[in-house]
Order: sequence, then C-alpha cells, then structure tokens
Amino acid sequence: LSMFLPTVTCHARIWDIGNFGASGDKKDNDGPAIQRAIDACAEDGGGIVYVPTGDYICGGLQLRSYVSLYLESGATLWVSPKKEHYENGNRFLYAEDQTNVTIEGRGTIHGTGQEDLQRKRGDDKPKPEFRVGILRFIRCENVMIKDITVRYSDSWTFDLEFCEKVYITGVSILNNYYRVNAD
Repeated sequence: LSMFLPTVTCHARIWDIGNFGASGDKKDNDGPAIQRAIDACAEDGGGIVYVPTGDYICGGLQLRSYVSLYLESGATLWVSPKKEHYENGNRFLYAEDQTNVTIEGRGTIHGTGQEDLQRKRGDDKPKPEFRVGILRFIRCENVMIKDITVRYSDSWTFDLEFCEKVYITGVSILNNYYRVNAD
C-alpha cells in the first residue's frame, strides 16, 4: 500500500489559502488565491494546501507535484459555472505529468450539475454550452484521493488518463441521476 501513497512527510509545510487572499464567503472568485497557494507550495518543494471551513467559489485549479490539497470538514469548494474561470478546458481540478498529488479531507467539492437535463428516458433537455467536470489528471503518478465528498458534477466526475499508482478511498460521489454524463 505504501507504494501508492504520496510522500508528504509529517514535517510538511502548510499553506493556508486564507493567507493568500481566499475569503470563503462564496461572493468572490477565490480561485486565484487558491492557485497562488498551490503554486507557492509547489515552488517550495511541496506540502499541504489547507482549505479551512468556508464556502469558496472558484474556477479551474491546476494541481502540482508534491502538493496535498486538504479540505477541512465544513470546507466547500463551489465549482464556478463561468467559462472565463478555466484555463485548462472544462475541469475543476487539473494535473498533467505530475507526481505525488493528493486531494483529501472531510470537505466537499460542489459542482454545477444540480438541474435535471433528462427527466425520463427520451425526454432530453438541451445541454448547457459549458459544463464542468470535477477532475482530470493526465500521465500522473502516485495520486491519492481520500475521504472527500463530491456533489453534482456536471460532466465526468473523475477522469484519470494514463495515470499510474492511483489510490482512491473513502470518497463519496453524490451526483444528479438525471444529469447526462455526470458519471
């Protein structure tokens, strides 16, 4: 099992997103502040990006090697529905060619796929032009996703392409059954 776990030591530094300007009031786009915390953590060799209790609305976040994104209980990352908040397509969490990437904690990632797109078989509503999936990792190694809750992904929930040593445990995915492609 240890070969699947990222190598973050007990002496890892902690980057609190509040120190980078995240407000957690669900009014402002906290994405840039959270990304600054992720980038600072990665530039210093890795550690934990801490998301305290609060409601953080944000667009796409690019995860980096040796970074653990830790969502505290009561912390919710609200996925922004605005296309201009995404640089890497339509995924909320994105990583490519990274190693030792972790997403964990007792917090929640809340997507935008609450409204039904299909009421019953054959009764399709038009799909929105821009839909956001929760996670897309490409060619990443030593990935751990642990204990988080994901609600209402608007497209593919977890898209792991050509990744190696992926460990997912204790994750709850609660998507809208009638939302097309929220698998």
